Amino acid sequence: MFVIKKIDISMMIISILVIIMSGTATAEIPQTFYPGNGIKAVLYGPSYVMETMTCRDECGRLMMVLPDGSSYILVEDIYDPVIVNKGDGSFHPAAMDDIVSALAEIDVDGVMVDLELEIFILPLPRRFVPGSSALGNRIFISPGVYDVSRELTAYTLTHEVGHCVHNLFIPGSESREWLDYLMIRDLLDGESEDVLMAHMYSPEEIFAEDFRYLFGGEAANYSGTIENPYIDLPDQVPDLETFLVTLIAPVIASVDSDATPGGTILSAMNYPNPFNPVTTIRAQLDPSVSMHEIEINVYGVDGSLIRRLFSGMVSGGEFSVRWDGRTDRGAMVPSGAYLYAIKSGTELRTGKMIMMR
Repeated sequence: MFVIKKIDISMMIISILVIIMSGTATAEIPQTFYPGNGIKAVLYGPSYVMETMTCRDECGRLMMVLPDGSSYILVEDIYDPVIVNKGDGSFHPAAMDDIVSALAEIDVDGVMVDLELEIFILPLPRRFVPGSSALGNRIFISPGVYDVSRELTAYTLTHEVGHCVHNLFIPGSESREWLDYLMIRDLLDGESEDVLMAHMYSPEEIFAEDFRYLFGGEAANYSGTIENPYIDLPDQVPDLETFLVTLIAPVIASVDSDATPGGTILSAMNYPNPFNPVTTIRAQLDPSVSMHEIEINVYGVDGSLIRRLFSGMVSGGEFSVRWDGRTDRGAMVPSGAYLYAIKSGTELRTGKMIMMR
């Protein structure tokens, strides 16, 4: 644990770093964790950051420099004006064990989350971004001004993981996935001009909170609320959880272990998507081949077979088949994420579908 204290020496205020060691120094080197939910996380503890990633610039400022060369000015004095809340007069980094626990408690309805993270547990806050934040697949966990509880660490970390999920799984602000999210969340009405309200109503912040609330563990949801008290809780928004699970669920390319990507299935898609209750699955087949033997099946995100839609010979060009949302036994499937799989010889194309009721 680190405590940053300020003392007076000859009318000058300086900051010293007091390292209190307890147990084994597991934070001295980067730790790689596989929590069992698909996430891989490399954790950089506060002592490692302080000892190997900091230096002074030509102006004497303490800098954190990452391996890729990106750098941040660190705040050494808690009484610096940039620190609004002085707390107990010390900076308190988050505990490594609390970070690991929060990662392990993330559960996206059983889906394995294909996400590789770098998590920096900061000994000191950054000057221009004092709070915790995420950039790409990197998460920066800022120290508190009081001892940081397990619950607050879990809340903060899981929120930032939500930002990383957004960064990875939504390709851009004009993408279909992002527009679908905004529509489901009813966020297409513009932005607030008030700075605080604008932050709370930022779709990116709401997305991160939705992820934390729906998929974080008990500690991450200790408050039972979300950052913005003026919008519906995520579990009260129809189809939101289904959409997020579908967004994150990996496309199962192993429904047939002998299938490998090829060139005679030129493209595949389904429309509408999301759908209720019928969608059409289309495949564009190589027109230079007169006949193709194809199979089209529907699977659950866990790989279970839901429906055999078609098996037979078709001519080159476009081929389509409708799925009415029913299983092979005629039962209507519930709202959720499903996968279509189009196989031709050794080639396989898959795609995600969302059933919304």
